[in-house]
Amino acid sequence: MKSQLHKARITKVSVKAIAPSELATSSMITGGNAVEENERAKALNRVMTRYSHDAAVVLLVMPTRPTREDCAENHDSARVYLENIEILTNNLPATYLVIAGEKGNFMTTEI
Repeated sequence: MKSQLHKARITKVSVKAIAPSELATSSMITGGNAVEENERAKALNRVMTRYSHDAAVVLLVMPTRPTREDCAENHDSARVYLENIEILTNNLPATYLVIAGEKGNFMTTEI
C-alpha cells in the first residue's frame, strides 16, 4: 500500500495494520448481533484514534455491507451497519472508506 500511495504522490505515509490482539473486546465475530458489532466498532475506533491523532487522512477498508438476505431477515441490518460506520469514523481525521477486492494495483496518477 505504501508504494501505491507514493505513486499517487502521497509521500509521507504510515501504514498500520491492526491486529486482533489490539482490540479491547472479545467480540471479533463479524455478522454477530448488533451489540457485538457495536462493541467491535468502538474497539476499532479506539485503536484507530490512538494511531491517527496526527494523520491528515485515514484510509479504511469498508466493512462488508449487509446482503439483501440479511436485510430481509433483520430489518434493522442497514441501520445497524450505518450506525457502526458512524462509530468507526467518529473523531477521526478525514476518513476514506474504500472497497477492498482489487487483485492488482488500483491507484493511478493518470486521469
